[in-house]
Amino acid sequence: EEGKGAFLNDHRIRVSNRKYLENSLISLQVNNSSLEIEKIFLKHDIPIKNFRIFNSSIVSISWLCNGKLDCFIGINMDQFLIQSSKLLLREAGGFFLEVNLNQNNFFICANPTIHKKIIKILN
Repeated sequence: EEGKGAFLNDHRIRVSNRKYLENSLISLQVNNSSLEIEKIFLKHDIPIKNFRIFNSSIVSISWLCNGKLDCFIGINMDQFLIQSSKLLLREAGGFFLEVNLNQNNFFICANPTIHKKIIKILN
């Protein structure tokens, strides 16, 4: 329920509190894009070892809300998935942003500190 928090098996779940991109785990989901995402992040000294591709956006978002991941970046994702994820993200303390860059739709969600840093890189 909105305003009641996010729970898993009657235990409150929260996004991680990691502060540094160098130590964070970032999940990517890229659908039908010619964008070379690696080049964007590698030029900002984020090691490629920090990225994971699970091929399941639902798993990535739920792990983000549970603190197992620090950031999720989805490119050209299904709008139904995005809309259904927003409540869980808000209740777990996560931030999210939908933006259109170079004719690709980005859905970026993370803990508050990492979210600011990812947005700064993409700007």
